[in-house]
Amino acid sequence: VNWIKLDEVPPLATLEDITDSVNRILDIENTIGIVDIDAIHQNEDGSFPRLKLDPSEPWVKSAQVVLSTHARPTSWVIELGNRSIVNAFLQHTKENGFHCAWKESVVREWNKETERTFCDPLFDIDDNVVRVENCCEKVTPNLLRTIFRHYDLSRFTPNICCWENEYVQKNYKIFLLRFDSASWARAAIRDMQGVTAYEMKLRLAQYPKQLLNQASTKKT
Repeated sequence: VNWIKLDEVPPLATLEDITDSVNRILDIENTIGIVDIDAIHQNEDGSFPRLKLDPSEPWVKSAQVVLSTHARPTSWVIELGNRSIVNAFLQHTKENGFHCAWKESVVREWNKETERTFCDPLFDIDDNVVRVENCCEKVTPNLLRTIFRHYDLSRFTPNICCWENEYVQKNYKIFLLRFDSASWARAAIRDMQGVTAYEMKLRLAQYPKQLLNQASTKKT
């Protein structure tokens, strides 16, 4: 398992904030020597071999923002290089905590195969995406395409996703719309905020760019 999950991250924390915090911890652990938990044999003194990893290589291999049951940013899942690095990170944060930006966050191991993240792998979140809330059960993707017909949706499908799970009220829908660019997303929100569908005013929100700053994970 090469993944960790960061909960209670500040809502507007950037990926750069997170990678800076992770890098700082793992640079310390790499200086000490990261215990190789997959080593077959122990050293003669009974200790486990330690890995010395190239500090120029990125610690964070990939990262994904996690949405809540109501499609709002809530956590991050981070892929590290191997189980030994994950173990070193967890041991460090258990003793010293983990601070992202100004707030202490909750850290734990995360199993990509068994744990839900409320993220659709076919619908990655970025600042081209608008969350449409307060939709009644009659609202459909085709209706939304009609409502937003003057704003270019993405040419790639799916460009409309109904955010459905057991926690969302059955008579209430949330949709995610992917536009062709962030500027089209902003224009749709500016012009169409509060537009009515079946006598209900739709609430529109763009995922903020600063949350989704895909800064390079390469350490300098």
